[in-house]
Amino acid sequence: REDRPIDSPFIRHASAGDTYEIHKPIRPGDTITIVARIKEMYEKKGKGGRMFFVVYEKTISNQNNELVAKAWWTSVTFE
Repeated sequence: REDRPIDSPFIRHASAGDTYEIHKPIRPGDTITIVARIKEMYEKKGKGGRMFFVVYEKTISNQNNELVAKAWWTSVTFE
């Protein structure tokens, strides 16, 4: 397809789940910073073909650089 920047057989996308770990309350007036990174990538074979998983890890901090939460989001793309 022309609207995709790279040619890939993985054309359908979905969320495969979220996990949250809360460390400290977020208060009104807090300035929140989120840093995301790719934690893991792997491929599995499903009934309809290959599935490619990406696990993102997000670190959420307040204006005092205190950790308020961590989050993990898994996305899946299908052939």
